[in-house]
Amino acid sequence: MKNKLIMLSVLVIAAIAFSGCETANSPDNLGDSTYLEKGNAAYGPESVPMNSVLNQELALARASTAKYHNVQTALADGYVDINLYIPNMGWHYLNQSLADEHFEVDKPELLVYAEKPNGGLRLVAVEYAVPLSLSNTPPEGFTGNEDVWSENVGAGLWTLHAWVWLHNPNGVFAAFNPNVP
Repeated sequence: MKNKLIMLSVLVIAAIAFSGCETANSPDNLGDSTYLEKGNAAYGPESVPMNSVLNQELALARASTAKYHNVQTALADGYVDINLYIPNMGWHYLNQSLADEHFEVDKPELLVYAEKPNGGLRLVAVEYAVPLSLSNTPPEGFTGNEDVWSENVGAGLWTLHAWVWLHNPNGVFAAFNPNVP
């Protein structure tokens, strides 16, 4: 238990450090003020309730996926482009080996990318997915009641987006983000 707490603390510190990696003035942003401002933790009070456990979980999601800003790293780690682009979401990359009945904050089944204005892709969100065949009910997910899982019958999945890399004025767990074309 002590080792898990130490690991979580290290990841939270790393997430806070990484939150300053890209700012609203970054040359590859998707538009004015769509990126997190340097120094903000998970987001701000307007999009995430003041719940310290939830904020730690969101920081863990950020820390564990920071390396996937490089799409080649995501591909090397087993994520594949499933050729699915959804407006106001982006391009979806799936790691099939992670698709099981468990929700793990640090192991999202999908990564969601948006196209940069100057070319290339930018990581904007993570998406969690649990096969409907493995669970009749949505997973517990994040702490609190803010995350609402969607039943995607066509894909056979319970799904949940977490906009941990791009501000979403509709909320961190909203399915669609108007900041993504």
